[in-house]
Amino acid sequence: LALCGNEGLDSIVADYSKSVRNFQASNRIIGSSAMMCWDATLLPLRGNMVDHVISDLPFGLRCMSSSKLSSFLPLLLRDCARCLRTQSGQMTLLCGSYQGILDALLQTETGSPLFTS
Repeated sequence: LALCGNEGLDSIVADYSKSVRNFQASNRIIGSSAMMCWDATLLPLRGNMVDHVISDLPFGLRCMSSSKLSSFLPLLLRDCARCLRTQSGQMTLLCGSYQGILDALLQTETGSPLFTS
């Protein structure tokens, strides 16, 4: 999970990790889970290594103003595109309003992996 730096992330990560462990224990799921906090615009991953990105973008205006969101989305999309496998990488974006995502895609350079088929 990649999140853009924000106050209170440590608490969110701790709560989420505890919920996952409780779910696994109550459903007799054996395995491990991990949650990482990273700046979503500067992912510490090598390029062309990720098969799939799934994101519930970024909680709308609850966490950011519309101007910050407009600046953030193109950076997020560029870095996710950098990390995705060139021929097979996929991105699933969940959002309440898709217009900001479309605007961010249009702001992204047309030579980026976002626009390859």
